[in-house]
Amino acid sequence: MQPSPTSPHPAWLPAEAFRPLAGATAAVLGQGICLDTVRSELSAAGAAVSTGEAATYVVTLASVVEQDPWAIGLDPSVDVPRSDLAQHGYVVVRRDGRTIVIGADGQAALHGFYALLRDKATGRMTGVQTSGDTTS
Repeated sequence: MQPSPTSPHPAWLPAEAFRPLAGATAAVLGQGICLDTVRSELSAAGAAVSTGEAATYVVTLASVVEQDPWAIGLDPSVDVPRSDLAQHGYVVVRRDGRTIVIGADGQAALHGFYALLRDKATGRMTGVQTSGDTTS
């Protein structure tokens, strides 16, 4: 007889990792199953859904940013480190107290979202500090 799996599995982030999202404004821009997972996680954590421009946390795709970077308050010629995006599949940009996860695709955006949560839970922040950002 096989042992029953632990719920949640130890490989998943603990519930405490999602606490910083409770009451935060968040937006997920783009479509796909991985972004739907981000939406579900944000909802379960108690984050309020907002538009990209007004959200404290934004998870999106590079293709969405390329179409309308100003919709989330980014100047792509300055703010999006393309080398990080190419190397890791995602980049975390911090600007003016906002955190924006940009994924090359949905899977990369989901990976970046979980990396952000892990780093917040451990007191370490991944990402690029850009002009106007004095938060950690």
